[in-house]
Amino acid sequence: YSSLTPAICTVQTSSGVITSLAPGNCSIAANQPGDANYNAAAQVSQTLTVADSGAAVTPPGVPTAVAASLGVVANTVEVRFVGPAVSGGSPITGYSVVSSPVGLSGSGNASPIRVTCPTDCTGYSFTVQASNKAGASALSAPAEVLTDYQIKSTFFEPDTQPQDTIFTGSFTLNSTTRTVTGLSGLLTESMTGPPMITVPLTYQLASVSDGQGGLLVSSFALNTTNVYSEGGFAANSEGFYYGFPTAKHPGAPGGVGNAFVTVYINPADPTAALTTAQINQLVYGDCYPGGMMGDTCMTGYRGRGTMGGYPVAQVITRR
Repeated sequence: YSSLTPAICTVQTSSGVITSLAPGNCSIAANQPGDANYNAAAQVSQTLTVADSGAAVTPPGVPTAVAASLGVVANTVEVRFVGPAVSGGSPITGYSVVSSPVGLSGSGNASPIRVTCPTDCTGYSFTVQASNKAGASALSAPAEVLTDYQIKSTFFEPDTQPQDTIFTGSFTLNSTTRTVTGLSGLLTESMTGPPMITVPLTYQLASVSDGQGGLLVSSFALNTTNVYSEGGFAANSEGFYYGFPTAKHPGAPGGVGNAFVTVYINPADPTAALTTAQINQLVYGDCYPGGMMGDTCMTGYRGRGTMGGYPVAQVITRR
């Protein structure tokens, strides 16, 4: 179900429960998309009359479910919301979006509303208010700008060609706080296959600034940053697994081995092509059984991977 007259009434998509917002004609559409066995049905609609209660007109209620993400158009934010449950006894005449800190704004008659940023859109959150003939509502709760991305990082492996080590994953960028969360995905083991074994990297446990506006974000197979024998995941490690030589080898029964990848993310423009210097900061280490050479882990970074592997490319796209 959907409302064809959102200023007059809203409808819950699944249940069909209608909420009246203002006097007038409320039109509700019903759609059935079809499936493997049935064609889609033609849309049908029904119009209901919402009568004026005679109550005094007041400013509308506050918009809800406010969410924001970076727009597909450069230097824009798309702000989405649900209209207020209470119209104040008068049709909604429009919505306005304002930023915090102040300086950015947008307006429109329905969700979403696009806001243009002067350069990039980092550092801002956004609120929405509704208006009718009696005035404007209170501001909604602020929404941070959250955008989902896919990422692919490639490390050239001269000794396992044509197979390279590749990390494919996803993450969420918070442009308001300039932070990244949820980096996770799969790391291929170039020494295996084809098809190559993949290691799930589930835990984002590190995110540090590169000192030039970018973030170096790391995701791990185990819920610990200890990958190499000396502890931690430093790129210049000798590459022995954590706990070597006293702990069980990851390939032995009861043995465990960690793995990780470090990617580069530019909060101002995540999809921008990386410079050579930025690509050179990508790192991976794989101490899982299939990615090891005896007691030595597979590693890749500019200057000294255990089998000569090094980063060559990274591509980030919108989800």
